[in-house]
Formats: sequence, structure tokens, C-alpha cells
Amino acid sequence: MKKKNRVITSIIFLLILAGIVRADDFLNITPDCTTCVPGYATTWKVRITNKGQDLLTIVQLKLKDGASGQVFAEGNYTHMIKSTSPALRSSLEWAEIRSGESATFTLYGIMPFPNNERELLYEFCRTQATPIHSIGDFGLQREFCYKKNMSLSLFDCKETKECKKSQKCINNLCEDLQCGYCQYTDDHYCYSYECCVDAECFLNETCSNNVCSEVACNEGSIINHTCTSEECAPDEALVDYLCRKLECKGDEYLEDHRCFPLDCGRDEYPFNHSCQKLLCKDDEIYEKQQCVPGECPENSYFSNHTCIGCYFFQNAKSDRCSVNIKLLVLIIFIIIIIMLLKRVMVMVRRVQTRKMTLQLLRVVKKRPPKEEKKEGDPNGPGTAGDKGPDKDDGKKAPGANKGA
Repeated sequence: MKKKNRVITSIIFLLILAGIVRADDFLNITPDCTTCVPGYATTWKVRITNKGQDLLTIVQLKLKDGASGQVFAEGNYTHMIKSTSPALRSSLEWAEIRSGESATFTLYGIMPFPNNERELLYEFCRTQATPIHSIGDFGLQREFCYKKNMSLSLFDCKETKECKKSQKCINNLCEDLQCGYCQYTDDHYCYSYECCVDAECFLNETCSNNVCSEVACNEGSIINHTCTSEECAPDEALVDYLCRKLECKGDEYLEDHRCFPLDCGRDEYPFNHSCQKLLCKDDEIYEKQQCVPGECPENSYFSNHTCIGCYFFQNAKSDRCSVNIKLLVLIIFIIIIIMLLKRVMVMVRRVQTRKMTLQLLRVVKKRPPKEEKKEGDPNGPGTAGDKGPDKDDGKKAPGANKGA
């Protein structure tokens, strides 16, 4: 009995080998992705055609990584044929492919990472056996893997987040970001550093670890991102923390690292940071530090590039002021007349004053003197008891006017 079983097992083994030898031209494996990316769930369709054996029995199919040997997709006990053994009261499933027929199987798994640059080298394995229907069980089961590796081109990504932070998904490939000068990559983008050299910071700052930091200067001055006690050259000034050559204007002069305006005289003009003497012509004068034609106003003459004004009692000659005799005589005459008129007015005023005084004296003398009241006289002077002056008083006594 044992010998018979060994013979049967050997025959089955030879049949299996024969099927595997011919398998490289009857196998077709296709993933369900056109752009296959590692890490995604993938369904594989495996089509097997039986070109040699009378009956090919398949128990399990697997796909293995050609480098590590790890299984990444498999299909266990297909549902094509179901056989029940009444004796064992058990149900077993397997697939049978008759000679000349084909069958398609579905395998499930996660797409692995490439093991040959951008390719996945993998191998196909199948477990097959001859079922012993009489006892409801399988005969000898063996797993056979094709020695010839199959290959599949893989892509890096479908989305940028599947790439490294320094990469971006472009055409399903993770491409390194091509950042510009003084930039860094983070979260799939290029960002600029604050600085890479001192020149990119303010002149009172220095670039440290790609960050501009203020220069700590206890003594001296900050010149060109550095704390120093040196001074700028005589013709330079510290401008924005940098020694710069002073460019003074033509009407300015340089002193103590600063530009100052020139204070030129009226007969000078500023030129090349200094005051130069004006070289005017004889008939020109100095005006606003320029030579202008000598047009003097009335009653003035031109002398030494300057208009000399004469007094009102003078006449301007070509080179001097001369006295105006006529005007001077007229002025003296007028002064004399004024003085005489003033004298006459004083005399007239005196005569009038004297005349008025005499008139006042006459008026005073014409008025009678008042008599004093006598004691015991009830009426007093001028009463009815007083006879008063004679009625003939109104007549002037002889010689009265003379007394007056």
C-alpha cells in the first residue's frame, strides 16, 4: 500500500513539474492600475491557461517581492469548484483548469516599493495538488515559484504629500525642488531665508544662522556690519553705518566729515568748494555774487564796480558828487525867508499882546470903586436914605476928561 502511494505521489509530482515548465508562456498578470504607486491597495488579475496537463488543480496563488521574498498579494482557495466529501463531512475549495482551458484569478495586496531603481521585480508562485475525491482531501501539495522574475514599472506618487518634504509630485514622479539662492525646502515648497550674507542685512546688523541680528557695539561705531573704533577718511562720512565719500556741492566746503555752505563776499563767487574773486569789467558792478552791467539809479555814479549815491543837494558827475550851487543858494534863501517870517511873527505877536493889555487897563479904570458901609447907617451906601450923588452927576465936571 505504501509503495502504491509513493507511485501515485511521484506521478502527481511529475505532472506538476510538467505544468510549471510550460507556465512561462501561459501566464498573464495585470494590475488594476495604469500608474502604479507604492503603498496603494492593488488588485491583480492572473490569467492561467492549461496548455499541457489534462487537469490543473490550483489551491493558492501568490506574488512575492523578487528581492526580499515577501508576499505582497495572494488569493486563497478560489471559488471556482467546491467539492464535498460525504465521508468526512467537510467542504474544500480549489480551482480546476482542464487542458486547453483558461481561468482568471484575483489577488489582493498592497503595492510594494521598487527593488530595482523604479521597477518592481517580482515572482509568481502557485500551490497546486491533485485532489483525492474518494476521501475528500488533497494529495501532495507543493508550492512552485517561477524562477524568471517579472517586472513592473512603478511611479513615485499620485499626490505631492506622498513625496519627501523636499520634493514635489510631477508627472507621478517625486522630483527634488529646485530652489533658488538663499532658499530652503519645507513641506514641499521653497522658502527664502532672511539672509545668507551680511550684505543682505541692514548695515548695523550681521547675518547669523540665516537671521539678521543687530551688531552689539559698546564702544566705537558700527561700520559695514562691524563694530570698530576706526574713523572714516577726512573726505568721508559715516552714512547709514558705512563710510561713504562725501560729494559736496560746488558752493560747499568739507570740514570735519561734513559739508558746509561757503560764505563768500559780494565781490566773490563760490567755485570748486572755495570763494573766488569776481573779475568784473570796469563798467560792471557786483550784484548777488555776479558781474552785472553798471546801471546806476538817478543822482549816482559808478565807481569801483559800485554805485555811489549823491546827497539831494549834490549832482552826480561821471566820477564824483559835486555841490549843486543853485539848489544850495535857493535852500539858504528859503531858510533866511523862513527865519525872517518867524521874526516878524514874533514882533506882531508882541504888539498885539501889548495892545490887548492896554485895553484891559482902560476897562478897569472906568469902573467906580466900591464904598464901605458906615456904622449906624441902616441903609448903607446906595439906599433910599442916602441922597446919593447929585442929579447933576451925570454932567461931567469940567476937567473930568483930563483927569481921566
